Amino acid sequence: MNKIGTWLHNELEERGFVRNDINVLERKRYKFSQMLEDGTYKNLPLHEHSNFIEKIHLTEEELNKEYKLVDIHLDLNPIEYSKEQKHNKSYQVYKIAVPWLRGFDFRVYPKALSYAATSAADLLLK
Repeated sequence: MNKIGTWLHNELEERGFVRNDINVLERKRYKFSQMLEDGTYKNLPLHEHSNFIEKIHLTEEELNKEYKLVDIHLDLNPIEYSKEQKHNKSYQVYKIAVPWLRGFDFRVYPKALSYAATSAADLLLK
């Protein structure tokens, strides 16, 4: 994942692409997606997301973070594996892969926010 993402980033950078889509609101949306991931606001009604996102406080580091030109969508589940129900086996990979990729300055979106990856995986496996 890192090799492909880094290769794409380098190819785009060599061709002069610059990441200008990440404004303050987009940074707040990404922080909120991470909050949803860890379950902090999973019970917040969908119709309240926009108002909540606008009120999120960003640290100086979050405001100035430089991300790679490529976002990574993963079909991995952030909800812990349940042996009884046999669900969320991808959690084992999620808890290693997502922090690792974020450490390389990629914006990473796991399930259920990774619409692209989930749709592609469903298409390939069904």
